[in-house]
Amino acid sequence: GGGTGLVPMMRLLTCVRPEDDVTVLIGAKSKDEVFFEDLANNLLKNNSHKVIVTTDDGSYGEKGFVTDMVEKLVTKNHFDGVYTCGPEKMMYKTVKISHSKGLFVQASLERMMKCGVGICGSCCMGEDLVCRDGTVFDGTHLLSNKEFGQFHRNKAGILENY
Repeated sequence: GGGTGLVPMMRLLTCVRPEDDVTVLIGAKSKDEVFFEDLANNLLKNNSHKVIVTTDDGSYGEKGFVTDMVEKLVTKNHFDGVYTCGPEKMMYKTVKISHSKGLFVQASLERMMKCGVGICGSCCMGEDLVCRDGTVFDGTHLLSNKEFGQFHRNKAGILENY
């Protein structure tokens, strides 16, 4: 997870069973933007777990992008699934990496939502309405969506490149 995307990830950790082995990746630009490391460790205190922090500038944890750590870990370890939330470009890369390794992957998307019930279309992503069809999507489905990770809509609902 990255940035504010860590909020739903922390909620997901409350559903983890004691016998589950969990690896949490927290990505941030710098040490000042690292959130929820202590909370993740606390929520997983009864589990075999790892909390790995990456910072773009190397001021805390591992230096580099969280997606670099995703690639490193899924190449060298066994995982049953990957869950991601955060900036869409980060999620796009995480979904692509995980899918290429044959892993089950889901992403929790954030889009501008004006009405929240599928009427206004401000949260549309291709044929999907994030408010109605998500906010959590299967990775295979997302990779078939031409807008995922490529475009977003501004507050006026106009499609823009990332």
